[in-house]
Amino acid sequence: MNMKKIIGLVLITVLGLSLFTACSTAKNTSAVIGDIDFEVVGSDVLTDSKLEEWYNENYKKEGIFSIDSKEHKYILVGAGEEPTGGYSVEITSVVGKEDSISVDAKVNAPTPEQMVTEAITYPNTLIRISKDSRKVEFGEFLKAVVEEDSEDTVEGTGIFVGLADSNSCEIKVDGEATPFRLSEEVKEAAGSLEMNQKVKFSYYLNEYEQMVITEIEIIED
Repeated sequence: MNMKKIIGLVLITVLGLSLFTACSTAKNTSAVIGDIDFEVVGSDVLTDSKLEEWYNENYKKEGIFSIDSKEHKYILVGAGEEPTGGYSVEITSVVGKEDSISVDAKVNAPTPEQMVTEAITYPNTLIRISKDSRKVEFGEFLKAVVEEDSEDTVEGTGIFVGLADSNSCEIKVDGEATPFRLSEEVKEAAGSLEMNQKVKFSYYLNEYEQMVITEIEIIED
């Protein structure tokens, strides 16, 4: 190989590296640093089967999830399971950093006087931004806490009927099957109970007029 060919190959290689570096730099500098505009959307915009599957797998979970399409990055923030309707997820900011996108969000709880659906719900909010290859992470995620009033605790006895689901059970009180919610502290204990066992329990009435059991144990005959 003569000297002219060697010089030509070197120049081509240098030029190629320069173009690659320029493209990489352009890609990095095009990413928004600071506040990012976002749009709140409904799940009906996810017409692609891959996007639909991603949403269905995650909307009941607590956390932050993201997926890229051809034109957008979709970000889903879920509150997990809540005992009633009336809860909502609010995205307060989306901020671009050098290597990530930080999302601040909060979960709003219903007010005591608000009429709500008496059913388990999975509040979440779906947003989209311009396509962006950076990873998505939580900045601040605030969850509403419902205060319990220990002064209103009531004690009772009855016959354990069984679990309605992982968060509630039925106890026959004065001959009538009565539904109760289960606090986190008693879920394991309630799960070990058997049908027709005699039990004593303590409960309080929450702001949604639901009876929530805080203690439960078997009454030995």
